[in-house]
Amino acid sequence: MAKEKVNGEKVTSELKSMLDSPEFAKETNDLQKRGGDILGFWNEDMKTPLFFVPRSAKLSDSQIKVTPLRCSCLVEGIAYRNCEVLDRDGQVLLAKPGDLIGVWTKPGMKVLASSQGVKVAMAYIGEKDIGKPSPMKLYDIRSEEGGQPLNVSEDNRKYSTEEPNIPVRFPVPISGAAF
Repeated sequence: MAKEKVNGEKVTSELKSMLDSPEFAKETNDLQKRGGDILGFWNEDMKTPLFFVPRSAKLSDSQIKVTPLRCSCLVEGIAYRNCEVLDRDGQVLLAKPGDLIGVWTKPGMKVLASSQGVKVAMAYIGEKDIGKPSPMKLYDIRSEEGGQPLNVSEDNRKYSTEEPNIPVRFPVPISGAAF
């Protein structure tokens, strides 16, 4: 059985014929093609708003060396309007509706923890001196009503599991991230 490549993946010639057929195109013309990889990440350096629908969170040990070790939380979501994100090399990309994008949470983004499944618009609006070595970052976050607590799709923490609980759903009690 001969194999060809479609979008970098090896597929049989029969499958490629089916994907190229008018019948398949007709059945899928109102569907958006999606991949499982995050296109890019939004942060306050973007200076442009983010428009997305949060769908899950991934927890990991922070790469920032502090004691005690902290938890990092990546909120994944689907863009519902064009917005700018950064790829892994720091290049600005345009995320289009339907693209999978991510946000590494910071204190001040707590509302994201209860925004699963609803539209969220978020913008960085400045900093506030709170008497600590680093000022607190401020965000304008707006969302539709009816959001659910974020599901945790992955918990890859090894050392930061003793932090205070964060308001996300998980089959077992979990703890801490910068919300």
